[in-house]
Amino acid sequence: LAPVPIDDATRARLWRVLEGEPFDARATVDFVTHELGGASVMQEWMGTKENTSLGTHTEEVIDRYLKERPFHDVTAPPGVRLEPMMRWMLTLHDIGKPAAVEGGDRAMQHAFTAPVLVELSKKLGFSEREIGLMRAIVDNDAIGETLHWSVNRDLDDAAKAEM
Repeated sequence: LAPVPIDDATRARLWRVLEGEPFDARATVDFVTHELGGASVMQEWMGTKENTSLGTHTEEVIDRYLKERPFHDVTAPPGVRLEPMMRWMLTLHDIGKPAAVEGGDRAMQHAFTAPVLVELSKKLGFSEREIGLMRAIVDNDAIGETLHWSVNRDLDDAAKAEM
């Protein structure tokens, strides 16, 4: 992402998006694209078997989270704004993947994602605790593991329903 100054007005716009109900996944992708200079990154192919842009993939992941969220009882630690934090983290969870693919090692995506996630999250007003949680989730690829489990569970449920 291009280094852009983040002022109070920009920060306020992001928080309106993150706290909006119903939440709009496209709005966070648009924020990164237009407000943070991420147009080229969000339009890139991710270097995976899916022939999709990072922006489209990000929206799909957020939509999946929103669909799954009601089924999980999660208590946030004190000082953690869980929903805005999760929404922001999911927006940036693969932001480093295009750079890793371009560098020849997709497995390094988290090494490229973490610095962007941390720097932007600090500038946009997330607490150290929230940033630490986001980084731990991204570094351990908990999103990918959970998403793959959910998709497999849905396929299993669909197969059982057909019996």
